[in-house]
Amino acid sequence: CSICKLADADLCQQAEEFAASTGGFLCSFFPAKDEVVQALCRCPRLRAALDGGGLFVDLGCGDGRVAVEVARCVGCRCIGVELDAELVASAER
Repeated sequence: CSICKLADADLCQQAEEFAASTGGFLCSFFPAKDEVVQALCRCPRLRAALDGGGLFVDLGCGDGRVAVEVARCVGCRCIGVELDAELVASAER
């Protein structure tokens, strides 16, 4: 896919150029349903993987709700990565 064309140099600049060339969106945002987020938080494999100071990374985190909820429920560190400035602003609130 075109995302794989992003090289290691200036990733942010390349992502902006790519997004501009595709009309500004890599993918549409669809919020996760609450029951899906809760099922993720209860998942024994996720909890085991994050036990002892693991890091949960949510690529394309949208409004950041999943990362925040995983951090709250599992007690791990989380990082959300999002390119859409409006969604980032929403996540920061």
